Amino acid sequence: MIKQNRQNRKEDQLAGALYAIPFSCCDVVTRYLRCNEKKSEIRTIFQGQIIRFSLPEGSKWSFGHLQIFEKEFLSDLKGRRAPCQIQTENEAFNERFEVFAADDHNAFYLLTPRMMEQIVRFADFADCQIALAFVGAMLYVAVERSHSMFNASIRRPLEEQRRQILDDADLIRRAEEMLIRETGILQQIG
Repeated sequence: MIKQNRQNRKEDQLAGALYAIPFSCCDVVTRYLRCNEKKSEIRTIFQGQIIRFSLPEGSKWSFGHLQIFEKEFLSDLKGRRAPCQIQTENEAFNERFEVFAADDHNAFYLLTPRMMEQIVRFADFADCQIALAFVGAMLYVAVERSHSMFNASIRRPLEEQRRQILDDADLIRRAEEMLIRETGILQQIG
């Protein structure tokens, strides 16, 4: 008999607004305990930062649920997807990402050629596995990283930690810039 228990842990939170777009960011670790008759093991499903961006009052970005995973990121999240798998007309995008949605219409409304280009640009900039979820007026950006953006260390030089804090802040700024402002989504809803 195999038994699985999930454990989620959120740490700290950074919240604010970038160019009038509210955001919230926190470190998240999701693990599960898999037990069978002979041994138990803890596996990490996700470790990194999750950033939530909110669109202005009264706007709606997504009429359902749209998820975009880099394929390696997806390997740990099997079974936690929206029901419809979507193939875009962009073969390079399809080779790198898998898209799941509540319905086809919503997916193609959001996944314009410009949006797909910006998702690829952001993934290249982040230089790690990413996932996106569009739900209502929210965009969730998951960035798989092994370090906590809030934990200081007496073992690491102060300048190195300062650079990491600035890099983490830049990641949030670039996510907003590339995935919201540069996609033209604000003009579409405004």
